[in-house]
Amino acid sequence: MQQVRVEGDQQATVGQLRSAVAKATGVEPTKHRIIRMTNSSAIVLDDDAKLIKKDFSIWSGEEVILELVNENDEKENCYTAYNSAIIKTYEDKKNRVSINFNKPGEKQFENCVIVDKRDSLLSLKEKIAATLEIKDVNKFRLKLHARAPVLKDLDKSMKDNNLSDGSVVFVEKGVQPKADELILLFYRYTPNEKDPFKAFSKALFSKSTKVKDVKLRISKHPKANGHSADKIRLRVRGKSGKDVGAILRDDQTLGASVKRLSDNDRFAVQFLDTEESVTSKDAVISLTLWRPLLQSLEKKIEVVVSKCVTTLELHEKLVRLYGDNWCVGASDSPGASGGELQKCNFCVAKLRTLGGITAKVVYGRSVSGKGIQWVSLNDKNVVAMKTDVGRLVDGANLLVVDSKELNEAIQRMSNNDSMPQSPDTSQKASLNRPRPPPPRNSIAGKRGTNSVISFPKRREVGVKIATVFDSPPKNVQIATAMKDQDISSSMKSNGEDETLEIQRQRLFGSGGNGNKISKDATSSKSNKIKAEENNLDDSVVMVV
Repeated sequence: MQQVRVEGDQQATVGQLRSAVAKATGVEPTKHRIIRMTNSSAIVLDDDAKLIKKDFSIWSGEEVILELVNENDEKENCYTAYNSAIIKTYEDKKNRVSINFNKPGEKQFENCVIVDKRDSLLSLKEKIAATLEIKDVNKFRLKLHARAPVLKDLDKSMKDNNLSDGSVVFVEKGVQPKADELILLFYRYTPNEKDPFKAFSKALFSKSTKVKDVKLRISKHPKANGHSADKIRLRVRGKSGKDVGAILRDDQTLGASVKRLSDNDRFAVQFLDTEESVTSKDAVISLTLWRPLLQSLEKKIEVVVSKCVTTLELHEKLVRLYGDNWCVGASDSPGASGGELQKCNFCVAKLRTLGGITAKVVYGRSVSGKGIQWVSLNDKNVVAMKTDVGRLVDGANLLVVDSKELNEAIQRMSNNDSMPQSPDTSQKASLNRPRPPPPRNSIAGKRGTNSVISFPKRREVGVKIATVFDSPPKNVQIATAMKDQDISSSMKSNGEDETLEIQRQRLFGSGGNGNKISKDATSSKSNKIKAEENNLDDSVVMVV
């Protein structure tokens, strides 16, 4: 190691450093390159006019590496890193990383390879294939972890795929997709079953693939059993439960049909009995058949019709779905015995929603004419959107009924309502007759029909405290007048000058003054007063 002194202090340039090195070593400035090496980089000082301190962070006392230039190679010079053994060794050591991976079907990352993170992902797959003894690199895929997206662009470097020293990649079996391809999951959909979805296949498709081409490829799958592509309905599957999404149009691409299409998106494949073609000019509507005589609603089905379908075309489609012959007045089903076999004449009514609609509700609205406007399809041939059916869009709900059966049901109901009922006066009928409900505000109505025992209230006794200023009741006034007369007569007989208050205490009180009156004089008077007191109302006790 040799020290050199560079002139210029803080403003020293690369050219001055190169001249000082040449003076100290004796090597011409154009025949050696100066390398500034740190823990994170190795840089060649490529411009003599740059400042060594400002542009390359070379301070006093720091080290630089001097490397001779090969004069025989015209491309090599002192200002570039071309053919530099020091730079190459440094970069190889700096970019060498170890990648851990698993065997397909296992979760332990026990295998390891040493690679350069500047290499492409394809080179990593080749080294992994050599370690696992897999001949074809397209038979397995790589992920950053088990639930991560598949690494598709094999031309990208491992550094661009966020792989560093000690990173882990997950290896799984499967065809390697291209950069513009997606891994889509398909399930066979059978409506009205307990488990309507069953796994069908997993395939690679591009976003630019048309739906009709997807159907054609599905029809060639061994699980399709030779089913025609024209009898396949493809739709988006919901993310949870038994949900199923919109039907995909044949003339649209997957990218245009599904927003934000990504790997592992799920689709439902439904096999039909009749051919079907769904384009952007068609609408997917829901049909529900109403049987007024049977008082039932059939299960809802989805059909594809043109947005500009005529009434006769819609009637023909309903005939193909529900049959041409109808048994009016039958007790069980179409074609059953017990009714007149006639050709059907369907009517439809457009409803905002079919949720909560029952056969009874439909009948009530049909009779009253509120909420349901029936449109006959077999009278004249016009575009359906010009009738009360209105514009047909995806998700529209149509209620279907045979006009003859509807009229028959309304006539039967009117006959039952107008027929008088004969009263039943038999004893058995009177015994079985239900009891009328109790009034709402009664105790039985609030607490049930059980008998309630009511007890009479106890007679209340009031006590009134009277003062000398209160006037006594009428009957008490009479008794008082009689007492005054008795007292005055007794005063005359005894000849004593007593006040009225003293005489009352002597006659009615329990004090010692009452003992002065003789028993013979007061016995008759007290009995008379008691008889008069018994005539008073005992609900009021006078306390004087």
